[in-house]
Amino acid sequence: MHRGAPGGAVATHAARRDAHSGAAAGSRPAPGGAAPAAPAAPAAAVAPAGSAPPAAAIISVAATAAAAGDSLDFAGSGPGFTILERAMIDDVDEALVSYPSGALTVRGRLFVNPFSRNDVEPCVLFNHGGVSGVSDVVRQKCRWLAKQGYIVFAPSYRGEDGSDGHVEVAAGEVDDVIAALQILRHHPGVVPGKFALVGASHGALVSVKALVRPECRALVRGVVAAYGVMDIDGWYRYLVDNGFDVHDSLSVRVYGEGPKDKPEAFAARNALALIGQLPDAPILLVQGAQDRTVPQQQAITMFQALRAAGRQQDRCRVYDHGGHGFLFWDDPKLHSHEELRDAQFAWDDILGFLQQTIGPPPDYGP
Repeated sequence: MHRGAPGGAVATHAARRDAHSGAAAGSRPAPGGAAPAAPAAPAAAVAPAGSAPPAAAIISVAATAAAAGDSLDFAGSGPGFTILERAMIDDVDEALVSYPSGALTVRGRLFVNPFSRNDVEPCVLFNHGGVSGVSDVVRQKCRWLAKQGYIVFAPSYRGEDGSDGHVEVAAGEVDDVIAALQILRHHPGVVPGKFALVGASHGALVSVKALVRPECRALVRGVVAAYGVMDIDGWYRYLVDNGFDVHDSLSVRVYGEGPKDKPEAFAARNALALIGQLPDAPILLVQGAQDRTVPQQQAITMFQALRAAGRQQDRCRVYDHGGHGFLFWDDPKLHSHEELRDAQFAWDDILGFLQQTIGPPPDYGP
């Protein structure tokens, strides 16, 4: 069921859709070329789910795996990823890597399905929310996306997870995403020019800001922005009016006492002001109606502004029972059936959007 919202077709879900699915089969070398075999990972770090993969697939991965400390320098990319840790988890090759971002060295996680039947796949950069790094639940979803037919990279922005620098909040973090994109564009396993950005909360604003950068315009085919702050002045007023603490050390360092105190900080993080600079790549706004941290008006305001600018390619989906962070809700002990259903609806929509913008087609599989 769909309902209209002011300014355009904001869709909300009340009935289950057909889920998109894709099971990869076969085997392919892990990215990075024929490097020496990796030493065995600790037993706790290697926990494939389900049945064991074919012996040939195990040999293929082991024969091409790069060991910790090795560098994945793809032709033409300049300095690439340095592998810090690597393991097979849930049948996905997951590598913790470091890479240069300007003068800093930052980190991220690369997820590849080594059993895919495809030699090359589209790439998703998953830009996480918050300022505490790539969490276990984000890693879990990245592994799931890798099994749907994507190479996935999740940056740990500056100041997180051992990355150099300090948290800047949708400022230097954008540079960290761009730096990863510039390396991944030369990845031999990525379909050239088939990139999408998926961002949640803080990562949603990071993704929209990255999209207007020249380095992204020709590469990124679509952006998913989930429950992100798009109208930062309106959001700050909402926080103050509803009794949220805006005087924690990070907020004061970044935003001072508000827009009048640090107008440049707010101007630099205002997604609404970027609409005129956006390329044609479509944007999918994902929002929970029950979100009390970033209220649904943020997504609706952004969508209205996109429509007013003549952008018919963009979409907004509002989920009646979704709250902040609901993309990662999966525990029936903590969340209702309706909440879990809306989380699944959202992932169905995200996967459908990715299939439409970068592929692979919905019938991807063995």
